[in-house]
Amino acid sequence: MAATRLVLLGGGKIGDAIADLLSATGDYDVIVHDRDEGVLERLSPGTYERRPLDVGDPAALAAALYLWLAEPALTEGNDEPVAVA
Repeated sequence: MAATRLVLLGGGKIGDAIADLLSATGDYDVIVHDRDEGVLERLSPGTYERRPLDVGDPAALAAALYLWLAEPALTEGNDEPVAVA
């Protein structure tokens, strides 16, 4: 079964802890977005992706969510549910 793809918006202490916990299970494919690249660089080493994103830009947010969540499900024939937190 494929891992559930999950987007976390915000890489502060809580976002970092959630990303660590979920990615460690192996059940989730996690990406953390934050507008501050310095925050992304300070995240604890983990098995999840980190990318800068200004969530105040609706077009950038929609594109990031589509690329992470919808596109793989469409291109890989994956019918697993997706989650956004």
